[in-house]
Amino acid sequence: MKSPEEIRKLAIDGLLSEIAQSDIGIFPEAILGGPHAYKERNNYQDGWNDCYKEHMTKSLKFYQFYTSLDEENKLAFENLLLEEEIQLNLRDEKIIPWVMVSDTFEYACADGEDVDIKDLPLLWHLYEKFTNTGIVAWIAQKRGYEPLEAWINYDREKYEEAVRYLKDLK
Repeated sequence: MKSPEEIRKLAIDGLLSEIAQSDIGIFPEAILGGPHAYKERNNYQDGWNDCYKEHMTKSLKFYQFYTSLDEENKLAFENLLLEEEIQLNLRDEKIIPWVMVSDTFEYACADGEDVDIKDLPLLWHLYEKFTNTGIVAWIAQKRGYEPLEAWINYDREKYEEAVRYLKDLK
């Protein structure tokens, strides 16, 4: 039986791989049917090898980012990752941690907020204390404007408590 630490490591490895492939696109089939029945690839499917190489390259970069974190940031990142509160993006060969807040600050809007590595422990602390409401309050403070009123009304008391807590930290 695996220890809780081994299970945690497997989960983190799997999540890093999952977020690496989340925006790649295609995964075509080449083998259909009985033993070794091959279906000829079309132009769309020929991109599979490039897709797979991109996925593996991105996975490796995400893993290198993760292993480069100091212990405090690594623990916060792990916890946020396991709660599915943080993502990674590869932009111009740089790994950017970010939080998805689609439909939180604007209606029908894909949205996210980049996170500095130094802010990971604070985000984890806010998540522990206020769940994702604390993270949204932090983003609102960073952006200088509130989330949608409908979002705040979902749990106004917790949101206002998180906002007060963040003001007291300054």
